[in-house]
Amino acid sequence: MLDSRVPFYNLLDLIKEVGTPSVLIVDDEDKNIQILGAFFNSHSKYIVNVAKDGKKAVENLEKKHFDLILMDVNMPIMNGFDAVKEMREKGLLTATTIIFLSAEKDLSQILTGLNLGVPDYITKPFNLEELGPKIEYHIRVRLYEKFILKSLNETEGLLNNISQSI
Repeated sequence: MLDSRVPFYNLLDLIKEVGTPSVLIVDDEDKNIQILGAFFNSHSKYIVNVAKDGKKAVENLEKKHFDLILMDVNMPIMNGFDAVKEMREKGLLTATTIIFLSAEKDLSQILTGLNLGVPDYITKPFNLEELGPKIEYHIRVRLYEKFILKSLNETEGLLNNISQSI
């Protein structure tokens, strides 16, 4: 185990500690899925799944945990905003970060997304030189949270052992 007093400067070290991060791409446009898929394929440190609409995204999240969801806003069946609302209502977002990716550049739409508790909203067409570091930043934050929870659980286990010994 890494010394918990030393910060992780290397994402790969953090992944070794808490596991490979999982990402869900939610978009109805094949071109966007292909671009994001190619980006993630070139960065083999992620597990990636795809959903073509908000309803499928909710269904995926009910079955599997994702560290990061890249969510389009305008999709058939269920849009991204409604999908996030449903995920929150069902308690599915306790350990998941969402980034909205949308062609919608209207400030009111952007604010709607951010007011749903989503930490980032990137307009399309997105630039992978910008999106890549943002993805890594949000993944790093999520993995730090996992590491902290893991450390707290280990500490709690040690305190319980000490308490039982006394």
